Amino acid sequence: MPGIYGIVDAAVTPPRLESWSSMFQYGRFLPDYVCNDEVFSRGVLGRIDLNVYPSEPQPVTSSDGTVKVVLHGELSAPAGLVANASVCPARIVAEEFAQRRAAGTIDEFFAQVHGRFNIAVWDEAEGRLHLFTDFYGSSPLYYTLCGGQFLFSSDLLALTQNPAVSREFDKQGVAQFFTYGQYVGDRTSFESIRVPAPRSHLIFDVASGTLTKRQYASDFTHSAVLSTQSESDQADAIADAFYESVQRDSLNTPNLGVSLSGGLDARSILACVQTDSPQNIVSIAMGIPGCGDHKLAAQLAKRFGTTHFNYALNTDFLRDYPRHFEEMVRLTDGQYLSTAIVIPTLDYYRSKNVKVLLRGHAGELFHLTKAYAFSLKESELAQLNSRKAVFDWAAGHLKSYMLDGVDKPLLKGVSQSQFNEMGAAGLDDMFSACADGAEPAAILWQLFLDMRVHREIALSMKKFGSRIEVRLPFLDKTMHERLFAAPRSMCMGETIEKRILKKFRPDFLKVKNVNTGTYIGASPLRQEVAHFIQRVLAKLGAPGYQPYERMGLWLRRELKDYVGQLVLSERNLDSGLFNPDTLRWIIDDHNNGANHTYLIVALMVFAQLQRELSGI
Repeated sequence: MPGIYGIVDAAVTPPRLESWSSMFQYGRFLPDYVCNDEVFSRGVLGRIDLNVYPSEPQPVTSSDGTVKVVLHGELSAPAGLVANASVCPARIVAEEFAQRRAAGTIDEFFAQVHGRFNIAVWDEAEGRLHLFTDFYGSSPLYYTLCGGQFLFSSDLLALTQNPAVSREFDKQGVAQFFTYGQYVGDRTSFESIRVPAPRSHLIFDVASGTLTKRQYASDFTHSAVLSTQSESDQADAIADAFYESVQRDSLNTPNLGVSLSGGLDARSILACVQTDSPQNIVSIAMGIPGCGDHKLAAQLAKRFGTTHFNYALNTDFLRDYPRHFEEMVRLTDGQYLSTAIVIPTLDYYRSKNVKVLLRGHAGELFHLTKAYAFSLKESELAQLNSRKAVFDWAAGHLKSYMLDGVDKPLLKGVSQSQFNEMGAAGLDDMFSACADGAEPAAILWQLFLDMRVHREIALSMKKFGSRIEVRLPFLDKTMHERLFAAPRSMCMGETIEKRILKKFRPDFLKVKNVNTGTYIGASPLRQEVAHFIQRVLAKLGAPGYQPYERMGLWLRRELKDYVGQLVLSERNLDSGLFNPDTLRWIIDDHNNGANHTYLIVALMVFAQLQRELSGI
């Protein structure tokens, strides 16, 4: 998988390190990738790239010879921060680090840059390895410290190649995964492997064998102050910052693609793309035949002039589902809850000559009324007037879609009360990281960034990043500084994106929003009526009103046998991790009409992860 990797250990010789570097290149999808690494006095630094996108080989070394850097991702900065923005980002970091080391201002440098990246820096002068994650922690990175060795990789399963790394499952991490549908904080499936936080600066000192963890910048709740501007001016300021973010991600970018849908986020991105040749931009919408996203995305594409394709998830997708699901688990190291429905599209983007893809993830911060498990009703917003109120809301809502209707112990040797405590501990840790005195409701928005973006969206992007470069315009520090300074009520519905569309692409307002079934800016009553009509027509099978997918139905019908073979396999039942009787009950209850879709998919992920481990 594209990313960075490395080993640092004072006790071993370079030849042994060189042999260990092969653990990061153990054959998964290697035809698509090219690996470059370098053995130095105390370790190995390397990077894996897509072979279709040539780049300067890494590591790069600073001009004074004291610093080596590997960087995966993109790095940009405000004007004047770096001398030459066209230089390889890893080389910029190498020179900046070498110059700033003595003054101790490297954290100030990273606090100002933009981009999605993971960076490793070997400081030969001080015998230290430094790891940096971007402001959002938006690219997966894993590390472990065992037996005096510090290992890190963008690919978690690569770390398990080292015999010193334990494969013992972390039951607290597993409990969090089945509570929230994702891992929380620094937890993974394994006791020995952790994830650095967003804005992280990790320092491993070879001489002492110690690891220091800190953050080079605070989160938004530390600095957000309600603006004295009018809401109209604030909406304009946010819209302008978003426009600038889209420009950074799209301007002068050949082979540009846009993941389009009938919702607000994707059309907001397309509305801000500036081009003299719209036909050179490829837009692709995905869904089952007859879905609303196909219909509305095609209307948006026609207005803009993109070369548009509707990708249909038909019965062929279900026939090949085991293969797609296995690839999804491999690509995300079994750390991500996904139905794998996007896997068939990955090569489709390449077939349409898309090399850089814009996606609308994290746009939910503009409209938390539609934000998956974080969805918040406007009537609930006023009740979030204290940290406790926010915590209680999050504790109830973030886990409801996973465990509703399940009152049997899932993990072997763990009672229901213990399981609940393990899950709640993750949320406690997330809340403790938010500033005291922060506006209570803003904590929920920050929680979305530090949980969903950092641990879920990052893995989703890893899937796409296995084939193409992905950029996320909704992840922009300047824009979020303005967003957090605005009243929370402004960030609930369509206010901000309506302003973006009105300002940059007013004709897009004439295309209905698939999530409401009516036009943007319609009254709550009209939205409620339209949503009711939409549900009725969907049940009647009307073209253009079908849902994005029908995973719950597929699991109890077309995929029933596959679910049984995977979740109820001998290996999974005998693993000692789950209670076999509970697994059987969950499958039976779903097949009899209950809805345990996400829980079953999570169980499938774990069963496939165990298969992966046994095959390594």
